[in-house]
Amino acid sequence: MRTGLKPFVLLKQAFHITQDSFRYLFKKYYQPLCAFARQFVSVRDVCEDTVQDAFASLWDVRGGFKEEKAVKYYLYNSVRNKCLNVIRHNKVKEKHLNELALPTVDEGVIEEGVFAPIYKALLDLSPQECKVMLGVMHGHTNQDIADDLGVSINTVKTLRQRAYKTLREKLKGIQWLLLILFG
Repeated sequence: MRTGLKPFVLLKQAFHITQDSFRYLFKKYYQPLCAFARQFVSVRDVCEDTVQDAFASLWDVRGGFKEEKAVKYYLYNSVRNKCLNVIRHNKVKEKHLNELALPTVDEGVIEEGVFAPIYKALLDLSPQECKVMLGVMHGHTNQDIADDLGVSINTVKTLRQRAYKTLREKLKGIQWLLLILFG
């Protein structure tokens, strides 16, 4: 950097931004631009990223500025626009996440259509077989089921085998669901 001349004077003379003038502008405007960005976005890292992006785009443009005031205007507008883009992007993301989280009527109808035959088939089992299969569906171990029913583990295994056999016969065509529920 030339001594005796301020960087913005170099801007007036050269009509483009040099490395020295860029350093000067970065040191002068980085913190105020971060504070400006915080008016739009509350996350500090995002604010800093938008300011750095604004400086990167300033470096890419470099020419066409006749005075420091024009560069300052460019930086503040750039930061504002980048913050507004972040806000828009976050709103779109949030909207999509909310849409994914809400179950639709179709999902309820489909779920009812799939599980209705299974519950009907479970009701056709003996009371003990039904209790064993419900325990399996809830993730209980054979030991837990045996303790709940007051029977031995071997009895639970036998009841489970009989129930599987009956369910396979009654649920032909949707046997894959048995694997998912009781697997």
